[in-house]
Amino acid sequence: MTRSGSIELEEEINRLAAESLAVRMVLVHVLSRLSASANPEAVSAIRRGFAGAERALKERAANDSDALTPGSLAIALGVVENLKAAALGSREGKSASGASEAPASFHAESNDQWPEDDY
Repeated sequence: MTRSGSIELEEEINRLAAESLAVRMVLVHVLSRLSASANPEAVSAIRRGFAGAERALKERAANDSDALTPGSLAIALGVVENLKAAALGSREGKSASGASEAPASFHAESNDQWPEDDY
């Protein structure tokens, strides 16, 4: 691979990492606001959504090991678990207003090379 090809590849990886981080940030902040609401149905739906995502990833890994290797599955399940923790937070860690501190765990500035590894 040429130097310019390597630079283009690195730029593409950085762009995809930034896009992925942005989507996860929006998702976790929306879900955390919903989970902080007094609506137990919303919280239940969020929990079921995360459980469904975990099931779907495991099924995909079992059915198509080329698309999702054991290492990729572990990474994907870790991301789902981290998003779940950030979105739902600890019920004991909620303030009197019902707000959770979980979204504050996202600090993209701490890792400029691979921002998706920040949580």
